[in-house]
Amino acid sequence: MSKLSTERYLAVDSLRGIAALAVTFFHLHHQAFKGVNSEIIAALSAVLQYGYLGVPVFFVISGFVIAATITAPDVTFRYVGKFAIKRSLRLDPPYWLSIALEISLVYITLGVFGIDVKIPSLEQITANLFYLQNLVGVGDIAANYWTLCLEVQFYLFLALVFAGANKIPTSRARRNFTVSMFVVTGSVSLLIAAKVISNPVPGLFLSHWYLFLLGSTCYWVSIKRSIDKSVFFSYCVLAMTVFVWRSRENHYDALNTLVAIATAIFLYVAAKRQKMSTWLSSRVLLYLGSISYSLYLFHAIIGDRFLSFVNRVLLPRFGISIQSTPMALLLLVLVLAVALISAHLIHALVEKPSVRLSKRVRPAACSSILDDLRGARGDDVEGPPRISPRSAAE
Repeated sequence: MSKLSTERYLAVDSLRGIAALAVTFFHLHHQAFKGVNSEIIAALSAVLQYGYLGVPVFFVISGFVIAATITAPDVTFRYVGKFAIKRSLRLDPPYWLSIALEISLVYITLGVFGIDVKIPSLEQITANLFYLQNLVGVGDIAANYWTLCLEVQFYLFLALVFAGANKIPTSRARRNFTVSMFVVTGSVSLLIAAKVISNPVPGLFLSHWYLFLLGSTCYWVSIKRSIDKSVFFSYCVLAMTVFVWRSRENHYDALNTLVAIATAIFLYVAAKRQKMSTWLSSRVLLYLGSISYSLYLFHAIIGDRFLSFVNRVLLPRFGISIQSTPMALLLLVLVLAVALISAHLIHALVEKPSVRLSKRVRPAACSSILDDLRGARGDDVEGPPRISPRSAAE
């Protein structure tokens, strides 16, 4: 194990912050710039329209972080259960708050402004609460929830593969089982991404699994050193063929793969050069990384409503022209500030307590969950201190 095992992965934190900010700009610039025609706005839109590429960065980072969090020899089915609860305690409170806020704002929009909006059904709300909406086909309450559904599947599948492997008696057979599972599912995922075959179940994690696996193999090669680097680079090459293949039809879609490969290679180089704690260690980027989950969840829910209120109510009341370049730029700055302030408050009031609570559950321990929550000290958490609090809290 390299000395990186005791360092904080600041580069991962910062990458997450960059990705969250990119997605925020992508979602908010459309409405801020709506109806404004100018060279400045067109140039900015041409750049900000690629903010969706923050999503594959998130997926690669998740693969890297979860691979570092889960230690294969320790994983049992009991571990998987406690790991799932640990992730639930970490992710659910901010997520459920965002669902509640979205539903509340839907009713406010309908009742106060009289705007015709679709009210989520009880079935849709229930499915969204448990990250099942795309698997059961009822759709997301908020547009960005689909990534969380995939993330939860990624986590559980990786843990279940290791738990299943540990039921096999010999080490060679365990390794063959694990490698076979990842090779088969990784290959199927690449074929789905290339549109050669279809996802067997709509909403199943296989459609984006290869992005997560790029991050995991990067960790196993560069830091844990449990597999040969040829495996990682071979997978990068295979993913690159997907990019080349898809770019002929849809370069926007294909860029997801290219950005994911670039992210994985960046993490590999940073790890090999012992720069994970120094590259991208700007305070601003680290701050964005710390609030990235809240920013990702709430930026559109709050930002879109803020822009609608300003455009529909506030500006017309004062007779201010909406369709002007200065006003469009000002609106973008204002809505970004609102999104960041909201994310900061939610991170401090909801997300931080969730992180503290999740740390008290120790997946590898033999104690029950109640024992963990009642008796564990704040510093008595599962795993070595190789991941910073923000990095471990994907």
